[in-house]
Amino acid sequence: QIRPPPAAGGSASVQIGAFSSTAIADREFAAVAGRFSQYASGAGKRVQEVTASNGSTVYRTTFTGLSRERAVAFCNALKAAGRDCLVR
Repeated sequence: QIRPPPAAGGSASVQIGAFSSTAIADREFAAVAGRFSQYASGAGKRVQEVTASNGSTVYRTTFTGLSRERAVAFCNALKAAGRDCLVR
């Protein structure tokens, strides 16, 4: 079994999407945290209200406090499962 890199002490984050409501953002965060708990465990949550290029409000949803190594591994696992993500 492959063990993911440690989460602690990092300043990297993984953005999992920008959603149309905080309810959807919260639901997606919980779904990803549950499905990818080996990467998400111990990570923080940030939902940031931003204005998209078309003028609409979206809620950028991010797992925070990850090591760079763990963030990259997390995003790679998300992509392998067909999800989009950004390492920040």
